[in-house]
Amino acid sequence: MPKVKTKKFCKNISKEITEYPKIDVILYTDERRNYQYTVKQEGLYLQSLVLAYTQGKNKYKIPDCYCVKTTWGRKKNKKTIKCSINYVEGKPLFKIMYGINFSQVVQSNISSTTVANSVIKVNTILLIKYYIKLI
Repeated sequence: MPKVKTKKFCKNISKEITEYPKIDVILYTDERRNYQYTVKQEGLYLQSLVLAYTQGKNKYKIPDCYCVKTTWGRKKNKKTIKCSINYVEGKPLFKIMYGINFSQVVQSNISSTTVANSVIKVNTILLIKYYIKLI
């Protein structure tokens, strides 16, 4: 029986359904969307002073060489990315791989949010260029 953790955020109830570490898939769902995470590599825990933490109410340490594959959306809008963190000289390097065979890579040593925003910016620019060519 999977563990179900429920959190309430601004009238929006979210659930995390998992049997991790027995099964490497974690389903996160709320009233509006579903995300599926597959832990690809668990990573190594370094000294606590070096490790970055997850955001939100429950903060978890993020180990070195940690990698997850995340999927969201449906049918034609379905997207899958790989997110990883590696510590270089004691600082986290956040990386998102996406596209065909995860050939597109964006990384940042500032934060995971910075790298996620970079992916959005890159894809927005590519879409604009694509539509300009169509016109």
